[in-house]
Amino acid sequence: MSLIRITLTERIDTLDKRKIILDTDMGSDIDDSLALTYLLAQPLCELLGVITVSGEPEKRASVADSLIRYFGRRIPVFPGVEQPLLTPQQQPFCPQAEILARWAHASSFRKNYALEFIRDMSDQFPGEVTLLSIGPATNAALALASYPELAAKLAGVTQMIGYFTNNLGLNFYSEWNCFCDPFAAALVYQRQLHRHRSVGLDVTMKTSLPQETVNELFKIPALKPVFDYSRSWFAQKKANGDNEGMYFHDAMAAVSLFDESLFEFIRGEVSVELISGAYLGGTQFEESEEGPHEIAVEVDLNNFYDHFFGVLGSAM
Repeated sequence: MSLIRITLTERIDTLDKRKIILDTDMGSDIDDSLALTYLLAQPLCELLGVITVSGEPEKRASVADSLIRYFGRRIPVFPGVEQPLLTPQQQPFCPQAEILARWAHASSFRKNYALEFIRDMSDQFPGEVTLLSIGPATNAALALASYPELAAKLAGVTQMIGYFTNNLGLNFYSEWNCFCDPFAAALVYQRQLHRHRSVGLDVTMKTSLPQETVNELFKIPALKPVFDYSRSWFAQKKANGDNEGMYFHDAMAAVSLFDESLFEFIRGEVSVELISGAYLGGTQFEESEEGPHEIAVEVDLNNFYDHFFGVLGSAM
């Protein structure tokens, strides 16, 4: 396996902006906000819209809108599907909504349009739109099932999901986004897409910044609202006895769209465990040069941080 290095400057000189729809469960973990902030700061990104998923999707939409407004932008946000397809809801609430009073945000959104929005954008820009799914795959699965032509019209789907190779020796089986709606994840993997990439825990668990480092690095103006949300998030973690740092799970998936040279991908086929029990939502990967899926297996961590904070540092 080898990496092809392409600098961000070279990509700006040679590529048009990439059209992205962000599908997020923003408001539970903090990495969704990191991903959205990166997309808003990334000069190569044309963010067409944001859709939300999981419990209290309207509040999650308000959190997303607060970040968009902070950047002085007007990008549509649509609450998406609240309940998983067949399994119980694992995250019924949006805990970061308690911070919304400190940030300008919309509280009323067009409902029951999130799935159609994906369809409409792919119709308007056939072959150009990438769906970036960084939460449970419920919206993506239902959109692909509701509009059979959508798979052929999307440029592709990139997901933060899964744990495929056990290259970290972790003692768990099912990654959270997949566990929250395993049947939706399975449906998405069964669709034939032009490109289907997954950035899973195999690489994202290599990122972890303690709160002290976050306090220093997040002085960047672009991260001001995320820093505010993160303090509440850290407090909730500590109250639950969790002293782990901040991971960049979703931010890695976003960065992979604009500097894939930071990552190593291999091709094969992903399947999702759907038998109820301890392994529900587990992902398996079989490597194959002709497989329909690509998974990330390595990241250039130092250059990832340089890229991420470099983009945000030059945004404001």
